[in-house]
Amino acid sequence: MQEPSSEQQGRVGIQVETTSFAVTPGDSVSIPIVLSNHGLEGDVLTLAVDGIPSSWVYTSSASTLLTPGQSQEVLLTIQPPHSLQAGAGRHPFRVQVKSQSAPGQVFEVECSLSIAAFAEFSSELRPQRVEAGEPARVTVENRGNIQQAYTLTCQSPDNALVFEPDPSQQMRVPPGQVGMAEFQATPRNRPFIGGDVSLPFTA
Repeated sequence: MQEPSSEQQGRVGIQVETTSFAVTPGDSVSIPIVLSNHGLEGDVLTLAVDGIPSSWVYTSSASTLLTPGQSQEVLLTIQPPHSLQAGAGRHPFRVQVKSQSAPGQVFEVECSLSIAAFAEFSSELRPQRVEAGEPARVTVENRGNIQQAYTLTCQSPDNALVFEPDPSQQMRVPPGQVGMAEFQATPRNRPFIGGDVSLPFTA
């Protein structure tokens, strides 16, 4: 178990129970922070976070008025969005506290935020009606926050179609990017002479 982190610089004091936090994109993590005024006069302590987007950060009180010797808990909430902007992995950040009476007194606590990975994607087939021997394309947009591997598999009832290249293709797509796979489909057996024949398939 990690020991509480407690720091003091002149009239400013800050204490957090732990400096490592974990969160899933779209969820939030709450961080209780104790601010202390060790000076001989009243002071306003300002809390800020550096190293992660400010739009992720909420606080119960950005500025806290404390009398001499007074301590007060402030709740800091971090909520990364459910989007690729919240990249998976460890993100270092700093919690800063500043004295209004003595602006030169700023203290920082080094912390880290571990963001969990999530998978999300969309895909599209163009055109949806494919002429024999003509190319068709499947695009996959990776909407998750880590690189993902996708497998495109083409099938037809009764194995009536031949797919080229191999009916199973792999794509590796970074977060926020679009991957593409191209294939052709031709009838396994030549159709009888006559009108057009439609053969269904799935991709």
